[in-house]
Amino acid sequence: MASHLRVGTAKPQRESLEHCLEVIQEGSIEEKYKILPEISILRSAELIGPLLKILKKGHRQGKEFAALALGALEQTESLDSLYRAVTDPENHRGPGNQSLQTAIIVAMGEIGHDDAIRFLRKAIDYTFKGDVFFKKRKKLILSSAAYVAQQGGLDAVEFIKEYLFCDDPSLRAHALTELSIAYWHRPNHIPDEVLESFFELARDRNSEVRTAAVSSLANLADLGCKKAEDFFTTIAS
Repeated sequence: MASHLRVGTAKPQRESLEHCLEVIQEGSIEEKYKILPEISILRSAELIGPLLKILKKGHRQGKEFAALALGALEQTESLDSLYRAVTDPENHRGPGNQSLQTAIIVAMGEIGHDDAIRFLRKAIDYTFKGDVFFKKRKKLILSSAAYVAQQGGLDAVEFIKEYLFCDDPSLRAHALTELSIAYWHRPNHIPDEVLESFFELARDRNSEVRTAAVSSLANLADLGCKKAEDFFTTIAS
């Protein structure tokens, strides 16, 4: 068994890879979670096959681990399988199904590439009879897309923008909040059309949307966004 292997010690890359493969295939769920940092350092495509096997056929906890590990690998070839997993009816039943869906959606964003947006776009409207997780899933997908936007994904930005003026006020508020966070580390690079949308949403009829817009602009202003600062100067004068 893999339990005799020490996690976190320095190893040559090949030894580390073999260690991870052994834990993935034979280790307990606790041992599997302990190697996630090691997997994120390795980012080896050799781990994808064994992880996809667990994602497809494993028990719930194993599937959650596999999803998170695939996200840590940041390999775009995992995206199709992750999309299939989040829309698999088997993963929408039983205890912990929402946790599993969350792990899969998070993993799609953590891959950090605009290729994820094609799959997130398909997944966002997926639903079924009795789907109590539908609205939360949509918000998680937008959050996942926002992580891609943080990495510079232009398709991710365009995807989130589509929900800034959707019919659901809570989804509008969530979309603008996530989009603003995507530019926290580069506040003066936020596109003018996005800022204009925020300015408009700050006057939205819905109080949740207005609050989210003003809060987002305030955060951007605090981080040095000159145009967000100008917005507050204008309304104060």
